[in-house]
Amino acid sequence: MDEFQLIDRFFKPLSRPADASVRLGIGDDGAVLVPPSGCDLVMATDTVLSGVHFPTDCSPRAIGHRALAVNLSDLAAMAADPLWYTLALSLPSASARWLRGFTQGLSTLSAEAGIALVGGDTVRGPLAVTVTVVGCVPRGQAVTRTGGRPGDWVCVTGALGRAAAGLAAWRRGQRRGATLVPFLYPHPALEWIPLLRDFAHSAIDISDGLIQDLGHLLENRPLGAEIRLDRLGCDPEDLEGLERALWGGDDYVLCFTVGSRQWPALQRRIRSRNLECRAIGRIVPGPGIRCQGVMARRIHPIRMQGYDHFRNKVPRARHVRPSPR
Repeated sequence: MDEFQLIDRFFKPLSRPADASVRLGIGDDGAVLVPPSGCDLVMATDTVLSGVHFPTDCSPRAIGHRALAVNLSDLAAMAADPLWYTLALSLPSASARWLRGFTQGLSTLSAEAGIALVGGDTVRGPLAVTVTVVGCVPRGQAVTRTGGRPGDWVCVTGALGRAAAGLAAWRRGQRRGATLVPFLYPHPALEWIPLLRDFAHSAIDISDGLIQDLGHLLENRPLGAEIRLDRLGCDPEDLEGLERALWGGDDYVLCFTVGSRQWPALQRRIRSRNLECRAIGRIVPGPGIRCQGVMARRIHPIRMQGYDHFRNKVPRARHVRPSPR
């Protein structure tokens, strides 16, 4: 296949030519798009790299899912409904089998999210995937990282540390089973979008670990947080599980803050929608994140920094050996 045959065969089916919001999609120098009336547009971009964000022998379907999911999670954190996305794909070779699995991962999740592929680029090179998503939110209603207030509950939309546990299982040689799913197929919490608009003061998705990402909600203000270790969704006396929950990363659940007076009403909405949510602590005056619980003294303060691409010397998928060529 040449580049244009590859695009026609695998990527044009992911577009929605009948959608009135896409006047011109894949096949031209650029897409022509019609934004919804009365809305602000929200854009986010993430790159996922082989051996850093996913194992080198990861299935192409999981790679396609993951590349789109991590971007959809950013839209969810800002309470934006998904509209369109673009894809820049670097491939060592144009393998039809690999592309079939990759586009299946994209197609399944894009259909669930109601988002259309509208353009991108394909090149030959090391395996890397860059997705840019565009979403919309009613004007002035985007949820940002900066609105948290003292006394707010700190909430997360699911248990933490499951993705890190899945990566640990992969490193041990496990290739099947439910333990791997949170790591290989992260779930973007799109069902939370209307609730965040109605209740959240601030929000972020947890990609680099709870401690680091919660810290972004507190940056540049004299605010801190107190976290209850017994509310993280793991055994409060299991140090390894607590560490994964605090800085394991890759969970892509949402962390948000909500006022204490609004919390009862939010709880009722959560129950009516059968959603999972944990209030794990509070925003407090004064800088710093403090853990409370029987294991708090065993949490090493240096490890409270979370993951950083440029500070951490080895990538997070470091324990995964390349498959034989």
